[in-house]
Amino acid sequence: MALSIGGIVARGPKTCTADDIAAFYTQLHETWEIPKCVCAYLKEELEIQSPEDMLACFTSDRDWEKFNDVEIKDSEKADANVKRGPRGKVYRAFLALKAAQSTGQKQRKRGEDSADLDSMLDPKDIKEMTRRFWHRHKLVFSSDEMPGDILLSRVVREMERRFLHNADVLKVKGVATERRGKNKKKAIGDTCLTFQESAAEAEFARPATVGAYLAGLRMYMLALAIWGSKATEPAPRDEETRETKPETYVQFPWQFSQDYCHRAQRFANDALEELTAKEVYGMVRKRDEEEREMWVDAIRNTESSTLGQIFREIYERRADRWIFDSSRRVNAQPTLALEDIPETPPRHQSSAYDERSMQNTIRQLKESNTALKANREARGGGSGNTGGSWARAEQEGPIGGGGKGTAGKGGKGGKGGGKKRPSGNPVTLATDQSGTPLCAAWNRGGCRRTCLNLPTEEHACNGKIGPARVCRGKHRSIDCQRCERA
Repeated sequence: MALSIGGIVARGPKTCTADDIAAFYTQLHETWEIPKCVCAYLKEELEIQSPEDMLACFTSDRDWEKFNDVEIKDSEKADANVKRGPRGKVYRAFLALKAAQSTGQKQRKRGEDSADLDSMLDPKDIKEMTRRFWHRHKLVFSSDEMPGDILLSRVVREMERRFLHNADVLKVKGVATERRGKNKKKAIGDTCLTFQESAAEAEFARPATVGAYLAGLRMYMLALAIWGSKATEPAPRDEETRETKPETYVQFPWQFSQDYCHRAQRFANDALEELTAKEVYGMVRKRDEEEREMWVDAIRNTESSTLGQIFREIYERRADRWIFDSSRRVNAQPTLALEDIPETPPRHQSSAYDERSMQNTIRQLKESNTALKANREARGGGSGNTGGSWARAEQEGPIGGGGKGTAGKGGKGGKGGGKKRPSGNPVTLATDQSGTPLCAAWNRGGCRRTCLNLPTEEHACNGKIGPARVCRGKHRSIDCQRCERA
């Protein structure tokens, strides 16, 4: 009867043959330089037959103390007791087995066969790859821009197996990041044992901002281009010229990485003129991950197409997706999220294009008109129906008096006028008590409804009303009745 619990059958240990046991101790002796007398003790006294037995045998500090205190005679040295140094090699082998076990568990948890995807390339192979890239493009990058060895190794492993992943570009590391890192000690399970984690393998993440995302994207695309400088097989018969397609000569041309990053940068610049930095970050990331996911599907489902050929086809097909069109937001339903709004068709495909453009122009005029009215009221005039023109109100009465007017409500006696603005310039602070930055341009009468600063600042009164305190009212500091004046 199989051993099980809750209907789940427990897998028993693998039966070790005499050849398996002999191969295991041969590796301990030759690879880890553990003396034969120590190997004999592990085999005969502790009856360890496999790596799994070694991991199960030493589970606490007490087990290691017993092992270090036991007397083991070395027949090759006149039966002298084995010193602590050779015994320490058993501990080093144990740590390596424990690290390999932890790596295997992580890979099984991901549910994919990636045993060698994270393994480092030989330094000679990395140097040869970078030399090949330089020979083709004659370009050298600083350590802050150059992809790290782990990233380059991962790209090579994935592309060799046509097992490309949609990498998170916020987590890619360059040479400078790998070199600045420090090795850290990590605990092994519930024991008091630790192992040294390489600084290059430590986790790293950039901040979730537009600039950081584009920087990570440039580094990842450069890593693809460094690998992509490898020549295609079979090589084309015709000599490469300016008119030929570069993807037929190399796996992934560097120019493609530049085109992709420039398009993303241009989209971000256009979007930041209308939207907040947080909104633009989400839009750029969504578009980038969508496109690179298409690369992943194509590279995995084809046998001969190079990444460069796949890139060109998808890049041209999704050109409209990377054009920011603010008019698209005008006709959107209020219940729809910005990312759910469908892309605007090209001009020749949409009969409603001119109508949307006109609505966008009307919206901009309305916003400008609203800003003019707000500025007028801030200077003391009434609302749009105060009676009399703004110029006449200035001539016939003090600011805020409303003027006599000629017709309309609020003309006579200045009923439509606002409160008189306090004299003097307000004393302002850059932040409130909690450290939140307040928009100085808005308080002076400038800036739009959505703050143009990056990062955005809050539109609230920044007038000083006490020691290190601000008003924080919904009005501007130039109209504040509470704040100090200079």
